[in-house]
Amino acid sequence: MESIVHFENEKYAGRTNFSKDLLPSAIAIAVSNVEGVTRAKGLIVKKAGYQAVVLEVNLVATPGYSAADISYRVQEAVLGSAQYRVLLDKKIKRIDVKFCGVEPKKGQAISEEINGDN
Repeated sequence: MESIVHFENEKYAGRTNFSKDLLPSAIAIAVSNVEGVTRAKGLIVKKAGYQAVVLEVNLVATPGYSAADISYRVQEAVLGSAQYRVLLDKKIKRIDVKFCGVEPKKGQAISEEINGDN
């Protein structure tokens, strides 16, 4: 169990505890809020040496967005997410983004396709 200790005006105000099992959910929330992502499908955490990991974020993209732009925004969202810092006590060596499909969001035309890297 990981903790965040809260202080207000330099006085102890309480503690919030997190289970490491929440890591995939915390990252999925961050990824799902990225423009161009229809939904997060999963997270794989791989050991990458001592105190380091590689994260593989699996997602479904929204048609009409550049794969390179989505990947960059996903990586930034994960690194900017305060939750992963609390739940993961290791350095992130790399964040791989795996596209598992393309689905339109509700109300979006199906004929659009994801743009490849040019």
